[in-house]
Amino acid sequence: MSRKNLRSKLNNVRQIFDSFDKTTFDNVSFKLLDELEVIRQKLKNHLIRMEVVLIVSFILFYELINNYEYILSNCITEIKVAALTGFILCCIYFIYKKSKIGVKSIPFYMYCLTVLVFCLLLFPVFIMTFIYELKLCSFFMMIIIGWIIFLPIELISTFRATMQNTKTEIFRKFRNLNYNPENALFSDNELIKTEIFANFDTDPVETPSQNINPIKIDDTFDGHYKNVDFRIEEVDLLKTIKVGFWINDRSFYFYPIYCGISIFKGVIISFKFNKKINGKTIFRTNLDMFTRNNVIAPYVKIILGYLSIIILSLCGLAYGSFPIKFIASIILTIITYSLIGFIIFFIPSVVRDFKRYKKQDNADMKKVTLEGVEWEKRYKAFSTNQTDARYLLTPLFMQKFLNLTTAFGTKKAKCTLYQDKITIAISTNKNLFEFGTLFTPIDGDKFYEELASILDMIEYFKLNEHTGL
Repeated sequence: MSRKNLRSKLNNVRQIFDSFDKTTFDNVSFKLLDELEVIRQKLKNHLIRMEVVLIVSFILFYELINNYEYILSNCITEIKVAALTGFILCCIYFIYKKSKIGVKSIPFYMYCLTVLVFCLLLFPVFIMTFIYELKLCSFFMMIIIGWIIFLPIELISTFRATMQNTKTEIFRKFRNLNYNPENALFSDNELIKTEIFANFDTDPVETPSQNINPIKIDDTFDGHYKNVDFRIEEVDLLKTIKVGFWINDRSFYFYPIYCGISIFKGVIISFKFNKKINGKTIFRTNLDMFTRNNVIAPYVKIILGYLSIIILSLCGLAYGSFPIKFIASIILTIITYSLIGFIIFFIPSVVRDFKRYKKQDNADMKKVTLEGVEWEKRYKAFSTNQTDARYLLTPLFMQKFLNLTTAFGTKKAKCTLYQDKITIAISTNKNLFEFGTLFTPIDGDKFYEELASILDMIEYFKLNEHTGL
């Protein structure tokens, strides 16, 4: 898609702002997002400073270990002069700050810095003490490497926790939304009955070596818009497939090894539909086989994965150099072992899944002809009631649906209209409903664009009106 067409579609979505109270959202979020941006800048600057200090320290330690004999024999005087100069400069800086600002006492960290600089005068003594204990120097180097790796993770986690608190406050003030991070709003049985997902698992897998949760929840919130209930949940649905087995040395027991296959990753949106819907209608992106509780789709995905890795490994063995051939042979051995285990467990797993989903509501559906050749190429619709389906799937509905996917930056989406609910599933690998990251500026417009596109669907269906079809 060209930039011009994408900009045009985004402008169409932004026109939704005219229908909702964007001013209220800005007034609610303005101060909170500004505070969050200040915190983000402080954490980002702190991270950059600390990473530079740690990397420089690591380089100095490394050079110290490799060149300690030269340093001890030639650089003692230079080190003393540099340390003394730094100490004098710090004293001058303290005197300047005291006279310029008029502070009565020097901050504690300034004292610490002065002591540190003064201790550098004894640097040669420290070298003599530590340089012959290379294990101790290596230990310090490992600590520095650990901090270089751990510090970004710790600061990102701190920022995310702060942003979660900010989101909770903004959601509460704006239309009284209930923000429930990592709290499931959809039951397993409800997701299965929608029939817009392929076969996924609901029970966690726990073995001596693995712990897999097949339903991973991120952001969830619910609320009301024009007296209509809606729920929104970011989720990752997995199918856990046995791909091998291993032996427990203590009890001589073979336990399976599982692989988690992603069936759906994105956001699920559900509205309370206050009109009578006869039958069930599913509207999905073309060529999407991960729908209608498809039992075979997860296994097809993993078989294609096996085949691609095997082909790449064989190409490496045939045309690669010695290191590549060695790595390819190891990968091929592991994949072959895993494939044998997968084949052993394949038939029992498929039979079990068929029995499980046979009990669910898998009504016979027929294809619905959509209005317009372009829509037929991009989307497919199935329904148990052709009359209701044609009434609901109008060109305007499909355009609203397209606006929704455009706002979320994806082309893969599907929905089901069943009983008294509209359930929409939008596939995306992006982290939705975020105001930014530690490395990107805070901006509330993207969040509001995502939320406004959802509320626009309620506007279109007039879900607050209790009328029949």
